[in-house]
Amino acid sequence: MKCKKIQELLLTDYLDGETNEIMTNEIEGHLAVCPACRQFEQSIHNAAREPFEYARRIKPPEVIWNRVKEGIGTEEGSRAKSFPARIHSLLQYIFATPKTAFAVLIVAVSALVMMVILSDFHLNHKRAARARFAGVQPLRQVKYLSDVMEEPEHASIEENDGYGTAIEEYFL
Repeated sequence: MKCKKIQELLLTDYLDGETNEIMTNEIEGHLAVCPACRQFEQSIHNAAREPFEYARRIKPPEVIWNRVKEGIGTEEGSRAKSFPARIHSLLQYIFATPKTAFAVLIVAVSALVMMVILSDFHLNHKRAARARFAGVQPLRQVKYLSDVMEEPEHASIEENDGYGTAIEEYFL
């Protein structure tokens, strides 16, 4: 293992006794042959661990432990938030900064204006199309109904089974 990795492990896990047996043996083997890492380990021990080795242990009051437990519960609860709660948190985060809130507001207003303009354009386009076909449409309907109502020349009463006209057959 390289010195950088050993020093990282010394800072994080080794001095706290959090390494497994294999890792501990590897670190101690490296410390036996590397004077720079051994000196680094000694300086960490002197600065971070030694002041607390002989410190008196004080048991905090029960009220403090209850607050700590509540804080942990709240933190865990905030991790498992529902979707609306996450959206609410995101909006609070966005609008906490005035510049960000202003930028979001500008984008939202711009989008709203664009939607209004496009919907107005679309409606005007539909109105114009209706106006163009206003005169043609009734003629098409009359022609269609007259075509449907015309009785074929070769049809007889027996062929339409007594329904009467072709329009009745069409609707029945």
